[in-house]
Amino acid sequence: DKAEARAVTLLASSEMTRAKELVCDWQRAASDVLVAVGKRFVSTVMEELLSKFQPGALPHCSVVQTLANLAASNVFGMVPFLTSILSTMLPMLGMAKHDAMRVAFCCALQHFSESILEYLADLDQAPDPTVRKDTFAADMLSAYDILF
Repeated sequence: DKAEARAVTLLASSEMTRAKELVCDWQRAASDVLVAVGKRFVSTVMEELLSKFQPGALPHCSVVQTLANLAASNVFGMVPFLTSILSTMLPMLGMAKHDAMRVAFCCALQHFSESILEYLADLDQAPDPTVRKDTFAADMLSAYDILF
């Protein structure tokens, strides 16, 4: 199962980021595959996405959108990754000059915020009950200041 998930993840990620320009239908389909695989194999998908989400360089817009959608669909799997995602994302926000990229970052921050709130609402079922809202507050405030 895990080997197949890895193969599908690599193929979908490659297809999603092959073209620099936005090819919405194709990239959305590949992103949806990654989100579906990430519901069960979140570590496998995150390993691949984080390899394309590195400090100092803007990621492909579809990578940001996929992270956002994955956070919405797998709250308990994604919230533990959000601290590192946000620390990588914050310096990127100032580099985002095109509207499509800025919109992707805004949508991602929205989904991340909603995921955090949902995680905290079901803390008794959460894998890490020590997560607190204030863990993310400073990063979210910084993101808002940079974008607006």
